[in-house]
Amino acid sequence: MPTEVVRFGPDALKRALREADGRHTSAKPLIQRDPAFTGVTILTSGRTAAWYLKYGKVLKRLGAVGHPDTAPDGRKPDYIYTARDARDFAERVRDILKSDEKPDDYISARWRGLSHEDALGKAESEAARAEGAWTWSQLVERFLDDHIRQPEISPTTGVRPPSENTDSEVSFILRHPDLDHLKPKLARDVTKREIEAVRDKWQGENLKRRPAKFVTYVKSSMKWAKLHHSAAGLEDVAPWWLELRAKIHATKRQEAKADKIELPRTPTPKDVATALFVAEKYKVLPWRKIKLPTDEQTLALFWWVCLSAQRTHASAVVRRSLIEDRTAKEGWVEVAWLRKDVKSKRDHALAIPPEMYRRTIGRALADPKRRDSTWAFPSTRTKNRGKEGREDKPAGDTILNQMLDRLRGKDKKHGQIGPDLLAEAGCPPFTPHVMRSALATFLDGQPVPGSTASAILDHAAPVPLMRPDEQQSEVTRKHYNHAMRFELKLEGLRLWTDAVLAEYEKLVAKERTDRYSTFANTTAGRLRIIPTIPDEDRWLFNLHLPPLPGAKPPSEPLRLASLSAGNDDAPEDIG
Repeated sequence: MPTEVVRFGPDALKRALREADGRHTSAKPLIQRDPAFTGVTILTSGRTAAWYLKYGKVLKRLGAVGHPDTAPDGRKPDYIYTARDARDFAERVRDILKSDEKPDDYISARWRGLSHEDALGKAESEAARAEGAWTWSQLVERFLDDHIRQPEISPTTGVRPPSENTDSEVSFILRHPDLDHLKPKLARDVTKREIEAVRDKWQGENLKRRPAKFVTYVKSSMKWAKLHHSAAGLEDVAPWWLELRAKIHATKRQEAKADKIELPRTPTPKDVATALFVAEKYKVLPWRKIKLPTDEQTLALFWWVCLSAQRTHASAVVRRSLIEDRTAKEGWVEVAWLRKDVKSKRDHALAIPPEMYRRTIGRALADPKRRDSTWAFPSTRTKNRGKEGREDKPAGDTILNQMLDRLRGKDKKHGQIGPDLLAEAGCPPFTPHVMRSALATFLDGQPVPGSTASAILDHAAPVPLMRPDEQQSEVTRKHYNHAMRFELKLEGLRLWTDAVLAEYEKLVAKERTDRYSTFANTTAGRLRIIPTIPDEDRWLFNLHLPPLPGAKPPSEPLRLASLSAGNDDAPEDIG
């Protein structure tokens, strides 16, 4: 097969095209070679002329010979029109061959018009796909199954169970229909521009929190896959996701501060007592057509959230099996949580005063209408939607917000339809979660260690922020100190409960006076009035509450005859 030594230039290209008229057969083709172009030839056979590269025993077609006089805007990507372009293309292919990789995908991508960088990426992606690299859909599923839904092993807290809320949130965002176009794409081929396009769409829809969460979860999933699974195909991919950012939105509090708008004050014990009093007084709202009273379970849960200051979800998932009456020896009732039930995923328990227990968990357990349940505050739903029977579930997180909306005269469909009873009573706007700030603010002014509120609220208090007399060795704190600090929590909760109940009893005493005169606040008056009061007024005399933990029930009911002479007007501590 004869080869002619030429200088690659316009003349050599034009000759190859001119002689591609059938005069050269496949058995006797025209081969042109330039010594300055190692391994590169122009082969003319039949009616085609093409550039070729020979590397060792491998021969690869680089592209058809294009006429050198073709205008730039008329050139096709699978043709090579100049010797310089042929040299550049050949060097790229030779580098791939030197790496013991196949250049076919790269060459094919260049023929489709991709740049060198894009074509190289495409070739690498095709090779990765052949080796089982993950698609975006596979990465999301593996991230959920192998990371989000797995317990976390921490040297400080041991085994931390997975969070169902996090699972639900990550699933919703990374599986969102707006990302469907990425599902079949290799994770290594997903670009920053594509992620930012979805982020910008959601920001344009004024979804304030979702774009930031989306960016966070993309960064976490890509980082996790790159660090832990070479099979994902991200080993040689630059971590562009580290540069992702989401727009930061000001909180309502920050916006109000910037606009010089006065914010609602943090509830005081008097405010909390007022809210509890209004909830008890208006079990049945006079302006509502439906006269069903607020059930005991919901009221007991409201008291529990107000006095314990736990997060609403954690408050509702108190398990009866984790409640222990320790009043006989220690003087408190212990309430503990499973790690999976609290946000921190750490061991958490409270020591609560007996009176606090009586008005919260004790009241819920003593409800005569209560169904048998694993939970201290079970759901009051009567039917299990879509299924037979009833499912044993804790009260929903929104049940208290619904009760508070009713007290504020709000209706989900029709807006404000009644008076705001809480505002009329002097309560500032609040949510159940604000009780945490209320307790922390109150304890800040009490003679207790600064870490008391953090212990009650299940916050991890940074050691450097503690007073010197409260600090401890970091090693001790992380590895050996697993105490629940019951005495500390008990003292904080006792102070808070006493402060709230003191204000609450003032309101109840006034209400008793308004309904039954001041005589109702004496022992004699109580004994004479109680037999005549309607059921809806039993709460004014604490008759709706169970006995204190460990207390023995009275051997006989209260009777007028039990009053001793000369003691008729003695005031009674109703609380």
